[in-house]
Amino acid sequence: MVQQPVSKILQETCSHIKNLQNAVEDLSEKLTKLMDSMDISDIDRKVIEDFLQQ
Repeated sequence: MVQQPVSKILQETCSHIKNLQNAVEDLSEKLTKLMDSMDISDIDRKVIEDFLQQ
């Protein structure tokens, strides 16, 4: 098995983390738009938001 230099592994890890952060932001925006389009009470909205922040 060929070992990669530590710097290459760190670079790939950072890139992967950035991609995950972007995906989370995109999903958050989509969820916000979906919740805004739904007819749900403020209490239900708060419960959903609290659940998602866990």
